[in-house]
Amino acid sequence: MTLWILIGLLTLTALAATCWPLWRQGHHSAARLEFDAEIYRDQLRQIEQELDTGVVDASEAEAARIEISRRLLNSDKGRGAANETQRTQRVEARVVYSAALAVAVPALALGIYAGSGSPQLSSVPFVDRQATSLENRDLASLISQAEAHLRENPQDVRGWRVLAPAYMQEQRFNDAAEAFRRVVDLTEPDADLLTSYGEAQVLANQGLVTDTARATFEGAIAQNPALPKAHFYLGLADRQDGQIEQAIERWEQVMAAAPAGAPWRAFVAQHITAAKAELGNLPALSQEQMSGAENMSAEDRLAMIEGMVSNLAAKLEADGGDLEGWFRLINAYRVLGRAEDARNALVSANANFQNDEQALAQLDELAIRLELSVQE
Repeated sequence: MTLWILIGLLTLTALAATCWPLWRQGHHSAARLEFDAEIYRDQLRQIEQELDTGVVDASEAEAARIEISRRLLNSDKGRGAANETQRTQRVEARVVYSAALAVAVPALALGIYAGSGSPQLSSVPFVDRQATSLENRDLASLISQAEAHLRENPQDVRGWRVLAPAYMQEQRFNDAAEAFRRVVDLTEPDADLLTSYGEAQVLANQGLVTDTARATFEGAIAQNPALPKAHFYLGLADRQDGQIEQAIERWEQVMAAAPAGAPWRAFVAQHITAAKAELGNLPALSQEQMSGAENMSAEDRLAMIEGMVSNLAAKLEADGGDLEGWFRLINAYRVLGRAEDARNALVSANANFQNDEQALAQLDELAIRLELSVQE
């Protein structure tokens, strides 16, 4: 209703601006008539001045006065009747033109709106607009709206449900984990929600499955034992804990139950292959590296891995800011049975991230999982 009132006021304003010049024309006509009369009066004054200065004699001045006065009287009489008729015609014309505009402008506007607009579309509440913003990929708008809304309504579960996946798409994983935590705290979480919460925690910790994330995935599995994503991350946790065989077993069960066309089958298969390689005291290799090593002997493959580990160590010595690289190096040393090198790598990693509390916490957790301590 408010929208239509606003539209009506805007239409009236547009009509007033359009009709105003039409009604002002009468003032211009009246001014012109007064201007003509003033000219005749000025001519009479000039004759009097010429008579006083002797330019004309009395008889010539009298004749000129009679002629100008006759013209003035005739002009006033004829113009008075004609002006009255013209004035009436102008008023009638302005009324007709104004009425036509008053009908034509709104009719034309409504016709265009009915053809190209959506008059039948109902209004959309704020929360529903938030829910559709994600589908429209308007993430920046959705996040700003949701954040503002949740600052005023922190207990709004629906708002947190909308904000969490938006943060995930923006790769703001710490914020996503916090948003999912809010939903979990405010509701009775189902298995899918717990899985999403656990995944956000893993991504926020750069791929490390923390104890909290493991517990979250286990909670999801307790509700729905058939969740492949939760099983995958629990297998990843097993592998990070050094329980390689248990990780492989879990992932193979996931593959056996997976639909043939599942897009994530290849991803899980790569992890199985890499984990099996670790069982032979070899660190995980990329798919390309494993393909190139198929025809090598165990000794040659081990030598290749040793070379890769040395290259990674040299790279981290030159630039120690790669936290994931330190994780890989420490794991590789541990798998190769080089415990002293693993401890030294852990000390170097802690030194490089001494001002990063989050990184230090992740390194401490990795050391605990691998039963690795700098005091050994």
